[in-house]
Amino acid sequence: TLEELEEFSVQTFRSLVHEEDNKKSDNIFDLHAEGKTEFYECEIRLRHKKGHWVWVLDKGKILSWTPDGKPLMMYGAHQDITERKLVEERLNLLQNLIDNSSDAIQVAQEDGKLIYLNKVASQRLGIDKHVANQYAVYDFELELSSPEKWNKHVAEIKAQSGKMLIYGHNTNKENGQAFPVEVLVKHIQLDDQGFIVANSRDISERLAAEAAMGKIKELLEQTSKMTRTGAYEVDLEKEFIYWSEVTTVQQKLAYAHPSLIGLNQGYFSCGFRFQIQIVLNKESCAVCMGWPLASDCDWSLT
Repeated sequence: TLEELEEFSVQTFRSLVHEEDNKKSDNIFDLHAEGKTEFYECEIRLRHKKGHWVWVLDKGKILSWTPDGKPLMMYGAHQDITERKLVEERLNLLQNLIDNSSDAIQVAQEDGKLIYLNKVASQRLGIDKHVANQYAVYDFELELSSPEKWNKHVAEIKAQSGKMLIYGHNTNKENGQAFPVEVLVKHIQLDDQGFIVANSRDISERLAAEAAMGKIKELLEQTSKMTRTGAYEVDLEKEFIYWSEVTTVQQKLAYAHPSLIGLNQGYFSCGFRFQIQIVLNKESCAVCMGWPLASDCDWSLT
């Protein structure tokens, strides 16, 4: 209350201001007292009666001076800006999360001109984020190498409810190196202006791993053919994950000539026949090679 602030003085005011803000306020006031600014204006934290901090916009102007040139009288006003500062803090937190995301994030206007790059995007594209507005998406995206292709791309995004997952290739503008990317793009409309927000990942390592796995699978297939050894992998509830060509031949043989199952007691009845049945009925999950599972089976084919 006003009564609680009676005999208010500069020292009383300073005792309520956050220590860090007192130093900042003093520096800004000195500039005004020296005639270098028209007004004194500073955002400070004041301690509330209940103990918490309240953000205040402290603004004023010196009205008169002493004969020796020192400030004599000053008027001003305080404005509670706590809500605005809380919003700014949340925005700064969000900005920090975006800036330091492990994904490359970029924002462009509907005409393709960049307006923002986060740190990862800046590094991958070889573009300083402070001059991002000098570039357009079609300057580094190989599949969108012209304004015409870009405009078609934007139309496709809008047609897909404003969101698409695409694959393409980006080029680093510093070294010219191209790399594959997986990009989630979204169209955002703010008032009368549209923006394209892209969240992209370099998938070079993923594609290399998939290629390596493909080579291993091919090697296993060739080995299976050479040794005439069948292999399959089945999920209990889902479809087949893997079924080698040799196993396919064995399965077809059993179906085409069911009498062979009875004749080949040593091969089929001691385990392999049972494994074929549960695989076909999808009642279990099994990884099986083309030999009997039971240790006491007769390995003869007659």
